[in-house]
Amino acid sequence: MSHSDTQNSDRHGVNEILFDFGYLEEMSGGDFDFQREIVETYLEVSPELIEQLKSSLAARDQQASVRSAHTLKGSSRSAGSPGLGALCEQIEKASREGDLATAESLLPALCKAYAGFGAIAESYLGDKAA
Repeated sequence: MSHSDTQNSDRHGVNEILFDFGYLEEMSGGDFDFQREIVETYLEVSPELIEQLKSSLAARDQQASVRSAHTLKGSSRSAGSPGLGALCEQIEKASREGDLATAESLLPALCKAYAGFGAIAESYLGDKAA
């Protein structure tokens, strides 16, 4: 797999980098162990954050939806995924505005992008370790 930045685009207008290898390299100072720790931690905690977001939207809990989307936005960007961060930002904005239907409509794109990020990240980490 080439390690150029991998693009993601979907019908919600998100066309941003799904995994920014350069950001991860820069942020970690080239320390592969640190990169691995960041990405592995993100992959461990994000499923719970996504579930919290889904649950809060299903329960029509606006404050919890905003909080979950905001947390996931920051952690996604920190792990090197501005594309996931942008989706979370859209969900956060819609939730903050009380438009939970729109926020909920973005969940399939979020789940698909997260799965893509996981596959790319695991390949990247595996290739770097080899």
